[in-house]
Order: sequence, then C-alpha cells, then structure tokens
Amino acid sequence: MPFFEAQSSSGPNMDSEQGPRLMLQADKVLPQPARPPVIAYCPTMDLVAVVANENQVDVHRLNGQRAYSVKRRGSDSKAICICWKYNGHLLTVGWSDGTVDIASAETGKIIRHSIHETISGVPAQKLKEILGRRILCMGWAVNFIAPEKIKRKTIAEPARQDGRQNFTVDDWVVGQDSVPLEEFLDRHPDMEKLDIHPDLPEQLSLINVETVLPKLSALPTVPRNPGALGFGIRQNAVPAGESEPEIFQSQATLDDMFQEQYSRDHNAVDVLLACYDDGTVGVNIYDTLFIGNFKLPGSWNLKKSIPLSVTSHPFSCTQSILMQVEDHQGPKLAWVPLALRFIPSCGINLHLISSRTTQLQKLLRYLIQTLRCMKQFLDLAQELPSKFIANINETLQEHDAGDLVDNLYHVAVTGDCPTLIREWLVDQLGEMNHRRWTQATSQGYQRLVELAVENLIPTLDRCVINASALRGLASFHDGHQICPVPAKDLTDVLGMLKCIRLVAQNILGHGIDERHQFNAFSKWLKREIDTQTFELSEESVEERDEKDGTPEWKLLLTYISSGMNKSRIDPFFKECGPATTEGGLFISYDDVLKAVKQHRAKKEYDGTQLSVWTMFMQLEAKCNDIFKQITDRHAEETKMECGLVLETGEVAATDMRTIYGGGKALLTTHVASILKNARNQVSVHRIVHSAIVYDIPTSVRNVENLTIRFEGKEVKDVKFADDDDLLVLVEDESNGASSLLSIPYTASAGADAGIAQYGTSVSSVARLESCALPNGKSGSVSHVITLGQGKDGTDKYLRHAFSLDEDFIPAILHVNGRKDRRVVCILSEDGRMYKVLDLDYPDGGGEEETEYEASEGGDTVMTG
Repeated sequence: MPFFEAQSSSGPNMDSEQGPRLMLQADKVLPQPARPPVIAYCPTMDLVAVVANENQVDVHRLNGQRAYSVKRRGSDSKAICICWKYNGHLLTVGWSDGTVDIASAETGKIIRHSIHETISGVPAQKLKEILGRRILCMGWAVNFIAPEKIKRKTIAEPARQDGRQNFTVDDWVVGQDSVPLEEFLDRHPDMEKLDIHPDLPEQLSLINVETVLPKLSALPTVPRNPGALGFGIRQNAVPAGESEPEIFQSQATLDDMFQEQYSRDHNAVDVLLACYDDGTVGVNIYDTLFIGNFKLPGSWNLKKSIPLSVTSHPFSCTQSILMQVEDHQGPKLAWVPLALRFIPSCGINLHLISSRTTQLQKLLRYLIQTLRCMKQFLDLAQELPSKFIANINETLQEHDAGDLVDNLYHVAVTGDCPTLIREWLVDQLGEMNHRRWTQATSQGYQRLVELAVENLIPTLDRCVINASALRGLASFHDGHQICPVPAKDLTDVLGMLKCIRLVAQNILGHGIDERHQFNAFSKWLKREIDTQTFELSEESVEERDEKDGTPEWKLLLTYISSGMNKSRIDPFFKECGPATTEGGLFISYDDVLKAVKQHRAKKEYDGTQLSVWTMFMQLEAKCNDIFKQITDRHAEETKMECGLVLETGEVAATDMRTIYGGGKALLTTHVASILKNARNQVSVHRIVHSAIVYDIPTSVRNVENLTIRFEGKEVKDVKFADDDDLLVLVEDESNGASSLLSIPYTASAGADAGIAQYGTSVSSVARLESCALPNGKSGSVSHVITLGQGKDGTDKYLRHAFSLDEDFIPAILHVNGRKDRRVVCILSEDGRMYKVLDLDYPDGGGEEETEYEASEGGDTVMTG
C-alpha cells in the first residue's frame, strides 16, 4: 500500500482552473518589508506578529489593524526572532544584542527584560561577551513533572476483551473524566480541565496564601528628576531605551507579572529556550528563573554549531534542538537532545521551589522600584521648599538676623514679625509661591505614605510568605539535592525582611506625622501672609481665628523646629556603604531596633543601621546567592552532551515535531529538512527515543528516513501542521505557480501506510554509535518517493493553489492555532504581504475576505 493516502472528497472548494483553495482568514500589505522575514501567529488570540523594521515588532489583528508594537527606543539592537508562548499569553522577542524581551499578549507592555535575570552577578569583563551573542531561535515548552498522571487522564485505555467495565473507583473516575490528548495538548494546556488532584500532603504544600491577598498596586509616575533616583542598584541592567519602572506603572502589566497560574499548574513546568549563534542554549523556567547556558562539549572541536529550531513534548523532559554543525568533514544536520533531568528528580517540589523563587525575584524588582519611587517623592516634598528657605537664609545672614527657623519660631510664639520676614512673606513668597510650596510638599508626603501602605509593606509581606515557604522546604529536605539551600540562609533572608519592615513602619509613621505637621504649618503660613499683606489689626486676626480656628501650635512648632529643614525620614534613605558584623554582611534586627530608638530619642546612631539601601543591598545579595544555589543544582542535572547526525549538507529550511505514540514510554521526533543543494526534495527523519535522553545508543531506539522528491518543483518551505500532516510549499519550475501540499507522514494519518514506507531502520547500538556526534555520519538508508505532476502525483495532496494573477509569491510558512482552529501564515517573498489561511475550515470557503469569528470554545477575542 503506498505511503500517502488521497484526500477525501469532502475537501476544500475546488476551482476548475487553479485547484483547491483554503479559506482566507486575513491578508495584509505591510507598509514596509518585514526584515528579517519573520512572522508568527498567536495560538489563542487572532493576532499576527511580524518584524516591521529592525527595531520594532508589530502585532496586527486579522482585520489588518495594528494592535500594538514592541520596540526598543534609543537602541541599536535589532529584532531577530519572535515566538508566542504555547498558551498565547506572552510574546517573546529576541534582539541582536542577545537579550530577550517578554511582552504581554493583551497589552504589548514589556513585563520582563531577560537581561535582569541572565546577567545577575556576572562579572563586568564577561558582560560584553555575553551580550555580543546573536540570538537565532527561541521556543516555549511545557513539561509535566508527573506525566503518568496526565496520561491517565488524557489517554483512553483499551476496552477489556470480556466486555466488562472496570469497577475500581479510580478506574471509573478516569474513564468518566478523561480529556482527549489533542484537546489538552494543542498549544493551550488547561491544568484545571484535567482536574488532577495531588494527595493530601501535596495539597497542603501547594496552599498559597498570596491568592487571598489584594493585588499589588501599580507604581505612580513620578516627575523626571535624575538626582532623586536614590541608590543606583542594578540600574545598569536595564537595556538601552527601556525603563524598568515603566514595567510596574501599568496595572495590567503588573497583574501579568504576578499572575497566579503557577499555583494551579502544579504539575507543569514552563520552559523557555533561547538559542544563540555560538551554539549556546539558554534555559529559563517559569518565565524568569534562569537555569544556565549550555553548549556541546568543547572537546568535540566543532567549527560551528548553529541552532535552527527547538521542540519538545509535555510527556518528556527532553528538549529537542536541531543544529547545523560543521567539522572537518563539512556541514551536518544533527538532532541534539537537551535533557532537563531535574524535572523528574525533584518531582512536585520543583514547582514549589522554582515558582516561589521566581515570585521572590519579581518581588525584589518591585521592591527596589518602590523604594526609589518613595525617595523621589520625598525629594519632591523637599526640593522647592529648600530653594525658598535658602534664599531667605542668605538674606538673613547678610543682615546678621539669624536663620528662617529662628525667625519663624519667634513669629509663631510672640506674634511679632521682623521686617525681613515680613518682606519675604509679602514680596517673595506670596500667595502663589505658598500654593506651589503646599502642593509640592503635600503631594510628596501623601504619595510617600500611600506607597508605604499600598506598595512597600504588602511587598514585604509577600516576600516573607515566599521566603518562609522556601525555608520550610529547605528544613524538610535538609542536605538533599531537591532543595540545596541551607535553611539558615533563608532564615537570614527573613531577618533582613524583618529589618526592612521595621524601617518601613517608621517611614510610614514619620511620614504621617510630618504630613500633619506640614498641614498645620501651611495653614499658619497662609494666615501670616494674609496678616502681613493686608496689615490686619489684632482684633481682625482674633475675629478670623474665631471663624477659621486657631493654629495647631504643637504641630506647627514641631515642624518649624525639625521638619522644615530636615525630615526625620531622611536617615532611612541615606546612601551608606554595606554594614558588617562579626557574622559578615548582615544587619541584625536588634541593631536596627536600637538605632531606631536612638533616632526617635534624637541621640547619636549608626546611619548604616537605618539605611534602607544598605538593607536592600544585603537582601538582594543574599537572595541572589540562594537563587544561584538553586539554579546551579538544576544546571548540574541539565545535560547537552550527545547528538545524532541526520544528514550531510547545508540546510535551507527545517521543522521539527515530537509525538507521543501511546503504549510504551517512548516518543517520536520527526524532522523535516530541505538541503540547499537539493531544493526539489524534502527529507523526513523519524527518531524514536525515550522520554529522558541520556546518550544516543541507550536512549534512541531507532532512526528512519524518508525522502520525498518532487518532479519539476522547487521546495521553498516545510512545516508540520499537526501530528499527522506535513505542509510543503512548492513552486512549479516551468510557470512559477506556487502551491501548498499537505502530506501525511505517520501511520495514523494514512491507515497502515505511513511508517512502513520509511527506509531501513538504524536500531543496533553499534550503528547508532556510528551516527552520534561528533564524528558520526548519517547511517539510515532513505526510502525515496518521487511525486510527479498530475492526479497520481502532487495533485493528490494539494491543499491550496496560489493564483498566478495576484501579486503574491509565497516564501515562508508558519503554522499555529488550536484544536479545530489551525491556521497557516504565509509571508511573501518580498516581505511586503502576508496571508492567513484556515487549515481546519470544513467546507473550504475560497479566498473570501472574511475575518473568522470566535468559536464557542472560549477563544479570546482581541478588542480595543
């Protein structure tokens, strides 16, 4: 029986002259060519992302309107590649400087600059080398921690031969609640749909108190004042043209950052791979936790190792990377597995540790920006008044008349106003400048208090929750590889957080007191300005006081004597060097409490014990050390030390997909490739391997190869549509007509035909070793199938025929979508136009200019 099976008669609409046509979802002419020619379709929202120009990525709706743009302002870096997260919530953009930005799919706001995590603690001399790498491709993946539980829910068990039902409670529940594997895994996994409950101890460990806390509030926008930024912690880590505070000034962006999906997806690990031109693969989990950079062994002496694409399967903890490697024998196409062995070894504790660590990382970023914002508003409250005070003090010194504090205190107590003070109140200050003074100082104190109540203290509470959870895990797994951090380190973190909270409470208390004191001072100052301006008599003043009330003398005199010249809050934001104790860089709670009491009593105190910057520096350093211990342990169990040579030659286009076949715990990775020196054929490689790949001989079961040759055609691109069909974009060499073919490549796609037509299998250990990198060669004998013209050739698999009349020459394919809503995006050869065609529309529909409406399956509709 032949490998391919003809399309059913209920296919897409047929045109008598041009052939079948897929339904056109959208098309758009771009204002300028996409450079580089990169396009990506969101799997859950009808959005198309294209590289509009070198430093900007535009995201369009299907009606052609631009939803938003992701750009680098004031930077020379260029957009190289784009990738949507499998659930469509995030858009990832790789830049030429080696950094990766993650944007919210709904708002387009950047929620993470990867540079914050990837270069944390990197020596300065290595920074240029790290940022000099060029990113080539990226890939999101979801890997299950306990895949067997998922399999029970998603894979239907065969019926018993005696026809009887299973009568155990567990089997009955599985049979009733099973979810189709395709529906769950189709790029939008829904952990809640599976309803997989852990046992009671796991349920208790997964309780997250943060879910009942109010959301963190967005930070307010502060006036631009470079001198009021406070201590410049990690300021150099912000990419050019981007501002870290902007990430926290949008409530929608903030909610995206601190989303609670990880508390629900306890059995899944989000993985982001970033591949660079030097063969380095960066691994991140849970969006922001950077595990490390990995490369093929240097002892292999490869001239080049260029990543081309990445893929994985949720049932496996192995990421498949397709690489173009080159040695003295020439270029080769190789399949390189990256095994994340820490996923099965840590179990559900991986979710607990990594998600808490990730959350703590984000909270530290939010905390430092909150402190900077508070410092800016404190400076705002003092900057303008200090100018007014400095001017009058200079005048008073010239006349040897004391200073403003003494004179205002004299006026408040005696009611007698000296001539110089009267002239200053009437001529220089006046009603307008008094209003400016009041507005600046009141706003500064008000914002300072609000930030302490709504931002600073809630952030510290969340830090304590996450650090306490990590300490509990560290205590339980003391000395075990699951949690390599000593419990004492996390106890130190909690101690530092306790110190910062004590300081925060004092900042809040002093802020409230000084705000009340200033309000009393402002009312009295306005009273004195009116009195001196209109030269009111004593009787008139008494009548006004009876009507408006007398000043609050205690608050007024306290502010004049202390708060007007120097705020009691200033010592908490003073820039000090690191404080040391006998135990090292650590400020104890007792020392801070002692300094706070001395500060209240107006006695001498150690400024480093009150400086919130010093405390944060030590907190950040300690947390970074903890993060490094965790990620180093994960990195030790991450291996990229083997590879399999698939074919020899330089490739023009590739794609890769991993499939779970059911039954045994084996997966099959299919690789489709087009060689530059053989543009008339497509090679399909089939690799059967275990879920965890340790090395090629023991983990790979067999390798097979199929070559599809097209007579009179040039193959331009190839992509896997799903687990059954392969999309091939070909161009007729005689007339230049382009067409899209859909070819089944597995046994399930074509009855019993698919797998039997692959070439001779390579399965013995000796032969597999001969195919392994670095010196291996392709050992599989390819089965060649030639497709000619006409009904028995390419016409049998034709899905879409492009019209020769339209000014559109297809060049690049991108397949994405979800169950029953899969589409293919096609970018033109000149990069000026793209089309979106529906692969799942049952009756075709032809090239109608119609935007597909959201189905009833809960699709997200993009608006606004």
